[in-house]
Amino acid sequence: MNDTEEIKAALAERADEFCRWLFPNGRREGGNWLVGSLAGEAGGSLSICIRGGKAGVFCDFAAGDKGGDNLAELYRRAKGVEFSDALRVCSDWLGVAGSAAPAQTAPRIIAPKPAWQPYRLTDAELCRCVGFAEALLRDERTLRRIARARGWQEKTVRGLALDPCLGLDDGKLVLIYPTGAKLRLKPLTPDLAAAFTGQKFRWLFGAQHSLWRGDRLLPCTETIHITEGETACIALVDAGIDNETTEIAVAVPGAKAWRHEWAGQFRGRNVVIWPDADASGASLRDTLVESLAGIARSIEIASVAPERGKVAA
Repeated sequence: MNDTEEIKAALAERADEFCRWLFPNGRREGGNWLVGSLAGEAGGSLSICIRGGKAGVFCDFAAGDKGGDNLAELYRRAKGVEFSDALRVCSDWLGVAGSAAPAQTAPRIIAPKPAWQPYRLTDAELCRCVGFAEALLRDERTLRRIARARGWQEKTVRGLALDPCLGLDDGKLVLIYPTGAKLRLKPLTPDLAAAFTGQKFRWLFGAQHSLWRGDRLLPCTETIHITEGETACIALVDAGIDNETTEIAVAVPGAKAWRHEWAGQFRGRNVVIWPDADASGASLRDTLVESLAGIARSIEIASVAPERGKVAA
């Protein structure tokens, strides 16, 4: 069997997952995935078989299209690309090296990529994180100043320090991650922040190998809110959206910091994305939707990003 047939067969085996990724606005009905058309809008005209011996067969009844018999062809038509390009993308999606190359006389040996491993804090670094949190809890004056500057409740800041997700180092706010500690150099006061032009953050140790508050997820967590940046996440907590059990708010460290390895944490859960109202926010939104399609139970896009303690419904 040549590479093309192998890719088609592999896609058919994962047809449900592939269709959820390609057409996240569709819906499952029996053994079919239904969407409005190749454009991907909600509807039922385009039907794709996702189970059994006909998995991958599709037909657009409204367009009078005879359809096709494999998901690589479906991708080609949906994206308007050459079939060779469609095979390459599908191969990448499957995690298979190569595309539609002729069959070779000897099997290819593909060395597996080393598994990605997040940074693990040392005992000394863990102690420093606890020290940062204790410093913020002891300094009531600074705690109140931070809350007042952002329009947050003092109990919100105190609760995040107790987690511990927030701390203080030499008068500056520390954002404590499961994989490191990030110092906020940009002032929290809006008027000073607007005039600030230097480096906004600096990692004291560790790395952005995790979501902020990602360690708060529990087996009973049903809904996860995702924001771009920690302050937007704090605004959700401050608004009472996060109940620390069934509903949790987490933050991506930055607009380009999302890692697909994190997607498994969202399997079977409802996801609400709170994108910033700018180009980077739109880019992160699209990345999250693509990464979580077929993994999350549902994906919802909030219309306005939270800021300064106010949350749009």
